[in-house]
Amino acid sequence: MNSNLNKIIIEKFDEYIDKGIEETGFGKKLAEQGYDIKIIKNMSFRKSVVQRVENYKRYMDTLISFSSNSPLTFREGEDIQFEVNLDTGKISLSALATNEMWVELDREDVKRINNIMEIIHAMYISTYHDVKSAIEKAEKKLFMELVEKLRGTAISVNVYDNDVIAERNGYAIKFEKENLANKKISSYIIENLKEKTTGNEDIEQILSIAQDISKILSEMNDVTED
Repeated sequence: MNSNLNKIIIEKFDEYIDKGIEETGFGKKLAEQGYDIKIIKNMSFRKSVVQRVENYKRYMDTLISFSSNSPLTFREGEDIQFEVNLDTGKISLSALATNEMWVELDREDVKRINNIMEIIHAMYISTYHDVKSAIEKAEKKLFMELVEKLRGTAISVNVYDNDVIAERNGYAIKFEKENLANKKISSYIIENLKEKTTGNEDIEQILSIAQDISKILSEMNDVTED
């Protein structure tokens, strides 16, 4: 997932815990449905990175673990946390009994826990879509500004899904769109090399494209969304 997207979502979570979600659209909807949304202000969260293996590939996912500042089951030695994987969108629950015994949950416990999971799910889904939309609008504005500033430089750029491809004189590189907001090309993939050239010439041409675009990006204005 876009690292800028994850970063802003985490910042929003921090804001919700500090100020509550009563004034948000999703918070008002949950309150109308009878959910106790004030519980969010009595929670905390921590960020961690976990490894995921899928289709024989390894991924490093950002995991946000929410926990209540007061016991949810009112039994000593037990801990329950709600986990949101920002890279897969999966929301799960973990229960721990420090005495290494089974965690006992009665009907009221399950109801209370399920309500919290619904609140966290709504908070994540709403925040994800709002932040993603804002980032996409900002990236579009930055891309159009980049195109304008590249006029007369012989560099052409095109967007394909989450990547930007920059080409000049038969050479091309591909980099992620989030580099636009970061104001520099942190990494890229060589997309095309010119035929019948030497290795040194290839290196010089590819580096010059990345350096020229990074220079222009560093000079561009910040784009923010209202």
